[in-house]
This record gives sequence, structure tokens and C-alpha cells, in this order.
Amino acid sequence: MATGDIEKQLQAIFATHQVASYTGIVKEIRQLAPQIFLLRAVAGMVPPGKDKINPAGECHTNPGSEGRWRKNEIALLQNTPAAFHGRPELSTELTNELAALL
Repeated sequence: MATGDIEKQLQAIFATHQVASYTGIVKEIRQLAPQIFLLRAVAGMVPPGKDKINPAGECHTNPGSEGRWRKNEIALLQNTPAAFHGRPELSTELTNELAALL
């Protein structure tokens, strides 16, 4: 699928759906090579019409970038659900950390 096709599909989706509000925390920026960095962050979302973060939407994200931090230079974006299998205290801790930013 071409980039333009993906953009058209996403525009159609977001034209008819309310978007959640997002909040995030940068946890680490590590230089891997002279022009390559690893940014590790966590993010949460507040669904439309709500005022609290939905823990089910929390994630760990790792956008890798070369050079300056501009979206057109991001080489990789990994987004993993923050599923703390069997460790509910970690989920609560992340929700509270993100909620403190609201």
C-alpha cells in the first residue's frame, strides 16, 4: 500500500471518529551512534468525553531517530501495550504517573 493510500484511509477514519487526548513521558534518550538515538517513552490516553486515563490504552513506545527529532526522520516506531501480566501494581503506578500530567 502506498503512503498516499494510507494517508487517505486514515483521514477518512479520523474525519468521522473523535480522537483521544494523549499524554506521555520520555523515560530515556540513549545515543547509539553519532546520529542515531533511542527514545524510550510511555503514553496514555483519555477517551473522548472522559476525564481519566484509560489504563487499557497505555503503552511503551520506542521511536528510533536519526539526527534531529523531527517526525520525518523517525526510522522506527514501536508501540507495545503496557500489559503488566500478573503485576497490577505496575499498571496502577503507570496510570498514576501519567495522570499526574493531566
